[in-house]
Amino acid sequence: DALFFVTSNGGTDQLWRSVVGGATGIVTTAAGVLSDLTAVGSTLYFTGVEGGVRAIYQATLGGASATVVNGTAANPAGLTTDGASLFFTQGNGKGADRDIYRLSGAALLRLTDIEGGDSQPAGLTFSSGQLYFAAQDAVAGSNFEIVIRNGRELY
Repeated sequence: DALFFVTSNGGTDQLWRSVVGGATGIVTTAAGVLSDLTAVGSTLYFTGVEGGVRAIYQATLGGASATVVNGTAANPAGLTTDGASLFFTQGNGKGADRDIYRLSGAALLRLTDIEGGDSQPAGLTFSSGQLYFAAQDAVAGSNFEIVIRNGRELY
């Protein structure tokens, strides 16, 4: 078992790993905020900024370094897991709009394309095998509603 934690030192964050009965050491350092630490199996995912771009990084629980996950450099946020895959929101290239994505192994899949142009899904939470989140599905200023993600259908 390992414990991961973040320290900050003058604007630079460091991700540390401490192993029970073993060594403690720095996994990675970034000139920005490291956050959203989420374990999926034996991989730790987190968001960080490198070169002014926020992306998702991954580190194996036994590893000593972290790497950027391809396709996630669009300001990802809200990392959560169902125990097997990583789910998060990030920009989709359409202005300020965001969508929900699933990362399973090396496969990255966009799960939502909610109408309205500025859906801003947030609050991703799993319960009973379903992903729940709030999003706007109409013009800006509409009320947020609870939607359920099950497979590829939106309820």
